Amino acid sequence: MSAAGAVLPQGEQVVGVLYGVLRAAEFAAFALLVGSVAFVICCWPGGAGTRWVRRVWSASIEAVAATTIVALLVQSASRSGRGLAADAVPPAITLLGRLALLLVAGAGLRMIARQPAQVRWRWAGTGLAFALALTWSTSGHAVKGVQALLAVPLAAAHLMAVAIWTGGLVLVAVLCQGSRAVSAAETVEAVRRFSPLALGCALATVVTGIYAAVIQVGSLDGLATTSYGRLLLAKLSLVAAVMAAAVLSRRWTARLRDDRPEHLARTASRKHRGQTGSVVAPSRRNERRAAAVLSPVAPGLRRSVLAQLGAAGLIFAVTAALVQTEPARTALAAAQALAPAAAPAPPPARAPLPLPTGAGFISEPMPFGSGVNAGSLQAAVEPGRVGANSLILLLTDPGGRAVDVTGARAKLIPPGDGRGELDARLVRVDTGHLHGEVLLPVPGQWRLRVVLVPTGGGPEQLLISFEVGR
Repeated sequence: MSAAGAVLPQGEQVVGVLYGVLRAAEFAAFALLVGSVAFVICCWPGGAGTRWVRRVWSASIEAVAATTIVALLVQSASRSGRGLAADAVPPAITLLGRLALLLVAGAGLRMIARQPAQVRWRWAGTGLAFALALTWSTSGHAVKGVQALLAVPLAAAHLMAVAIWTGGLVLVAVLCQGSRAVSAAETVEAVRRFSPLALGCALATVVTGIYAAVIQVGSLDGLATTSYGRLLLAKLSLVAAVMAAAVLSRRWTARLRDDRPEHLARTASRKHRGQTGSVVAPSRRNERRAAAVLSPVAPGLRRSVLAQLGAAGLIFAVTAALVQTEPARTALAAAQALAPAAAPAPPPARAPLPLPTGAGFISEPMPFGSGVNAGSLQAAVEPGRVGANSLILLLTDPGGRAVDVTGARAKLIPPGDGRGELDARLVRVDTGHLHGEVLLPVPGQWRLRVVLVPTGGGPEQLLISFEVGR
């Protein structure tokens, strides 16, 4: 039998990086879409008749669709065995469902553009946005962790709240820049209405984010000792920066409320490219008064909003990295499975036990780690046929002596689309010797995924292909 193996940081990790970039782009486009639509429906109905707003809607839908199609191509390449990790992207059915929902959203936006002031659009838009958010939450850590029935919808609600908040901020920044197509009275009224909506979304973001952090981390140790925990701390720091900028924004917005011109802008329905809800032009007196109120506030408000958007962009990038990182709870569980290996007085170095000569499959030695943490892994599957099998892993240092690691996990990926991974619960038999039992139900080309945590190093993944006979 032949074995094909690759260390993910050099080969299969390409898919993780690619899909991380795609995720960040998807989050940003989704936020712009949902946030801009919510801003128009709830705060600025007259904006539906503005050409640049419609362009924002079209561009954001196209961006989400484009990144989703690329993810589908990655998924297709993964399943056809081109060296990409099949489980780094969501199932194809989830991505196809997202594309279908985007088609519905495109048709809905055309109707919203005609009658944006209709209350029914708030309910329809909320439902559609939540359904779109579910296409991300059902393919993330929430669906695989504890309390999945609660964690998945809360993850979708978290994404929606972030989208409404940050996407709305984009329109606030544009309005504060000033435009001949938008009166000062409209800008003042729209920003004033958005302030409580943004506050509610910020609170929802914090509450749902705290719940997700507790579920995925599990303990304080996970924050400092795992990659997921360190990324989460970086995200929390960025969230704190966003909140600080949001406080400044609310102070600027409060100045608009303190001196609010009466009847600056009133929503009405008049003919404007059909039955578009638009804003009745305010009187010259009210417009001058609105401009006087807005002029000293707009520059400071815009700077604080741009600061929030800059930090939000970094948060999207960190979140995309978190999606590709093993949650702290499961990483700690894997490390604890080999707790005896972390004894204060390690056993003396010794030669590893030989692999069974009757094994159906024996892999070539595969390197892991670097420097003082370098070593190699050799795996065997016995008897290598359908039914009960033993998995043996031998770990050695560059000198060929048995060596332990801080943590180790092994999963067997079945032929085909790779669904239904089997977990081989590893038990430490001796220094550098791990053993697990697994039932292989079908013959064909299987893959063994081993995650090792070398002493003093970070987790590394190795992938080994092997044939299972009848």
